[in-house]
Amino acid sequence: MRKKFVKRSLALALAFTIAFGENGYVLAEEPAQTVEFDISDGDAGEPGAPADVSGGDGTEVPGEDAGKPGENEDVSAGDVSGNVPEASDELEEMFPGLTEEYALTATEMDDKTILGNYAQEWGGAEEGVDYAESEILVEAETEEEANAYAQAFNGTLTDYFFGVAVITLNADESLPEASVKDAVYASSLEEMALPAAWPNYYRYIEDVDAEEIVEEQTYDFAAAEEEESGGQEEEEFLGTDGYNDPYLNTTNGGYQWQHSVLNSQLAWAAGYRGKGVKVAVLDTGILAGHDDVSAVKTIDVGYGTADGHGHGTHVSGIIGAKLNNGTGGAGVAPECYIYSIKVLRDTGSGASSTIIKGVNQAVNNRVDIINMSLGGALYSKVEADAYQRAYEAGIAVFCAAGNEFSNSAHYPAAYKSTISIAALDKSMGKAYFSNYDSGVRYSAPGVDIYSTYKDSASSYKSMSGTSQATPVTAGAAAVIWATLPSNLSGKAKVDALLKKMDSSCSKVTGKGLGKGCIDLAKALGLTNNEAAPKKPEFVTKPGTYTSPSIRVAIKSPDPGCIIYYSTDGKPVTYKNGVLSDNALPYTSTTGIPVGNQASVTVYAIALKSSNRLASPALSGRFTFKPEVSSLTVTSTNGVSTLAQGTSLTLKAACTPDYAPDKKITWSLERYNNNTASDNDPKVTGVSINASGKVTASKTALTGTYLITAKMANNNSVKKTFTIKVCAVSSNPVTSITTKTKSVTVNTGAAFTLAATDVTVTRKNKTTYNGSSLSWTIEDSSIASMTKNNGNVVITGNKAGKTKLVGVATDGSGKMVTIPITVKQAVTSVTIANSGTAMCVRQGKSVKLTANVFPSTAANKKVKWSYSPAGEGITVVNGVVKAAKNAKPCNITVTATAADGSGASANYVISIIEEEKNTTLTVDKKSVDIFRTTNNKGAATSATVAVNCSSPYWSATSSAPGLVSVTGSGSKLTIKATGNGTGTATVTVATTDGTNKKATIKVTVKNPATNLMISPQGGRSNYVAKGTTLKLIPTFETASGKVNADAKKLTWTSSNPSAVKVDNQGRVTGMSDRSYKVTITAKTNDGSNLVATYVVVSCDKVKKIKVGYARAYSLEVGEVGGERLYETGTSYGTCSYAVDVKSNKEGLTVGYTVSNGYPYITFAGNKVGTYTVTVSCIDGSSAKATYKVIVKPKSK
Repeated sequence: MRKKFVKRSLALALAFTIAFGENGYVLAEEPAQTVEFDISDGDAGEPGAPADVSGGDGTEVPGEDAGKPGENEDVSAGDVSGNVPEASDELEEMFPGLTEEYALTATEMDDKTILGNYAQEWGGAEEGVDYAESEILVEAETEEEANAYAQAFNGTLTDYFFGVAVITLNADESLPEASVKDAVYASSLEEMALPAAWPNYYRYIEDVDAEEIVEEQTYDFAAAEEEESGGQEEEEFLGTDGYNDPYLNTTNGGYQWQHSVLNSQLAWAAGYRGKGVKVAVLDTGILAGHDDVSAVKTIDVGYGTADGHGHGTHVSGIIGAKLNNGTGGAGVAPECYIYSIKVLRDTGSGASSTIIKGVNQAVNNRVDIINMSLGGALYSKVEADAYQRAYEAGIAVFCAAGNEFSNSAHYPAAYKSTISIAALDKSMGKAYFSNYDSGVRYSAPGVDIYSTYKDSASSYKSMSGTSQATPVTAGAAAVIWATLPSNLSGKAKVDALLKKMDSSCSKVTGKGLGKGCIDLAKALGLTNNEAAPKKPEFVTKPGTYTSPSIRVAIKSPDPGCIIYYSTDGKPVTYKNGVLSDNALPYTSTTGIPVGNQASVTVYAIALKSSNRLASPALSGRFTFKPEVSSLTVTSTNGVSTLAQGTSLTLKAACTPDYAPDKKITWSLERYNNNTASDNDPKVTGVSINASGKVTASKTALTGTYLITAKMANNNSVKKTFTIKVCAVSSNPVTSITTKTKSVTVNTGAAFTLAATDVTVTRKNKTTYNGSSLSWTIEDSSIASMTKNNGNVVITGNKAGKTKLVGVATDGSGKMVTIPITVKQAVTSVTIANSGTAMCVRQGKSVKLTANVFPSTAANKKVKWSYSPAGEGITVVNGVVKAAKNAKPCNITVTATAADGSGASANYVISIIEEEKNTTLTVDKKSVDIFRTTNNKGAATSATVAVNCSSPYWSATSSAPGLVSVTGSGSKLTIKATGNGTGTATVTVATTDGTNKKATIKVTVKNPATNLMISPQGGRSNYVAKGTTLKLIPTFETASGKVNADAKKLTWTSSNPSAVKVDNQGRVTGMSDRSYKVTITAKTNDGSNLVATYVVVSCDKVKKIKVGYARAYSLEVGEVGGERLYETGTSYGTCSYAVDVKSNKEGLTVGYTVSNGYPYITFAGNKVGTYTVTVSCIDGSSAKATYKVIVKPKSK
């Protein structure tokens, strides 16, 4: 009877889901399968002992190279001589064997040896309990070969798929009846002409009695909405990063905390959502039409597709539930495609043959990832080969390590080609129920995981176990898979995935947890919520371009960032929440227009919206070397008439003017009646040199000449200019003079050069004014000119210098040059604090400050005045002073720009009667506020009471980019701008000239966004009397790094007489009876976070006993178990919370509860003597050692 129970309990060793709560822990609702996972316990250690750390950067993972059983070690079961009977007449009568036509290959003979090596396992298994009755599994290359093998075993080929034959024994009833064990034994013998045959193992998920399940928290959203809101439409809640799924909200009881650990939302925001990745879930099927899981393909391998258990629906939702659909939560890879393959019946059991068929269906459908939240303790080479085929096909197979409280290996997690996953609690330590060993590769959140469920299309449920940790990891793998190079295939792609995952793990606490937990931010090159973003990247690479201008594209490698750039040659900065004046927001639709000059340096920073931290600066130089596209030809003096015996210089302006090659060739032709004629300078007497200088000899032929300027490197780019050569005037201009020697003008202002200011003198001494001259300005971008009745009106355009040139039009070449200086004018003036009421008491003074704009104004001085003029009031350099006998009144003080631009500003000041003993105080010398709020209403502002005997006061902030202030009466409001964290000083001062001041130090910080507490790694929630348990707080910081004071907590106990707690979160058991006690932790910094954890008091164990014998004996391949007994120090209630270990490999151990009784379970794998240690994980120091002897299998 005991033997049958123990076999059944080991069958439960699949990746059980654990439902645990206030009354401790119980196994619950996980499909069990024959090749199940055993769930082994971690090393809880003594309270206060140093924590073991697995994974993370630079952490050596024990067993990484040694790997899993069978990977780099002898998988034999030890000395099995005598375990398998020699060939006998009886066996030969049972099984006809193969004909000579089917000789076994060397590989098939090796398979027989492997089968014999595992005789310890299959020899002790029970038909109908651990494997299917009268069925064996044999690998065959063809169906014809499979039929031949069936005949050799006196069987019928029941099914054949993907190289696996399912054979039902005893087809010919005239032959002796054979059991599965007979067939397996016989096929392991070298002399028998039979291929290796394996039992068709079962795998199980075991349901727990309803009364044992604590707080499952199944939730139906549709029903809840109807009940809570009366069917009324509620305001939509937008979760972190704008997602409206309720379980992404930290205030929701079903909060999916695994996403915070993985940094899922950072990945989603960056566009990494596993799009198109195909994930096969081999489980109990799926609820068709669930609101949150729709991208599903179902595959029937014999059990149908509907999920009557719920486990498969739950696992599928963890991987691929929809994002931002306003219901439930989200899968880690919300845009992946789920292939649901039901390999377990609704009872939670499934045959090995069905699981293999499911694996091969996944291979045939070319999925990328398989999730296997199931397992068991027995090895099957047929299964191992199926998983190897999946790996070679390029499929990553993630399997649950199991929940057996032990370090035992389970299958398929322990196969060489699969990936084993352990479970973590909210402290990022080993969940106390989780298996652990050197074969575990990764660990992931596996406690209180909310996901989709089978009860309705809108139902959800919380489950715990390595069954949940595995899809969390598989979902992360799907997100990463989508980023792998498309040219990879086969096992090379799986290897690339694992290499990327290996380098992306965060550290966890506990032994045997592999490389740690996957961090998607690290895997995808993103920064986490506490870090500044990486600097932007140029999509358009800096360098040299032949086009005159381009639009530069840049991007941020981090999501949720705003990019700011500059092209003025100065870097963009972000300090105290304020961007530099040159910062321009980047938009991807327009890019950054650069060019139209020889070179431009682009600077850019990324500003992360979540924490308002700025990246390092990006800079790149863009050089432009275009060809000249057009020419403009003018004369240097602005005229086109040339007298005989004079010269005229032409200049060609290139567009663009920053083209590197601006070499020009000049040519000249003489036109007569619009017809080109002789252009020989010896004939015409007119020539042009390489510099564009035209010279007419004294005997030059008069007339029209066409000058052509051409680009030397491209003659198609050209421009013509016409000049006229005239005879020398008999009375030429001999000089030009002006009274105005230079012109200075402000931007936007004008200066008129009167024609009468200019004197033009001819040869005969006659004079006239400058109205007949040809006037030009050398650089029209700095100043422009117009003529008005012979006068020249000069207007300033921008600050700089140029020249005004006047030239005689008679060909004499005489000219006058007047320098022009344009200065930047003042465009506006403001007076600081002009919005604040200010007054001056009799006998007092106040200081006004004028601000002049722009900052480049040439003259920033202002002139102060006031009106109406009154006796006893003076305004000098902004200081408004009222004499003691000044008349009370209102005056308007004016600050006027001294540069003549006319810009000015006014400020109204009241002159009031003198008051003695003015006082000013504030009720707070310092305040702390949060940069942004959280879901618990963290305050982003504070109110300060101002006690001032005068109604005239104002407040200013030393860092207005961080803190803004508003105040009136006796109330001052200090508010965070949200632009950054840091400190600022708010100064409150009287504005009546009494100069009373008070200061307030303001600290702006980030709020923590969520708080969770859980026990130290490996401990249960039981606390024995007189012992302690450290509760570990875990903070989420979605809004950025938090200050140290954010992690200071106030701890309370709901029943201190049963369990008390100190200010460090250390709980102490006070009672030897069982009481459920709620421990509450609250933040003290105003972030308003609260977390609770239920512990259970119990008696301190003084003695542990396993069974009543000193030792337990079993044969290789046999399973068994003994009752566990605990005796309390006060003979009170004991917890029976234990950890079980074997001192060496060869004995699989575990802990389970059946019908309310605790058992320690054993499975003999190798002959030997073992020491099993059972340790309390309730704080008690009691331990028990128990000897287990594994003997050879009886013949």
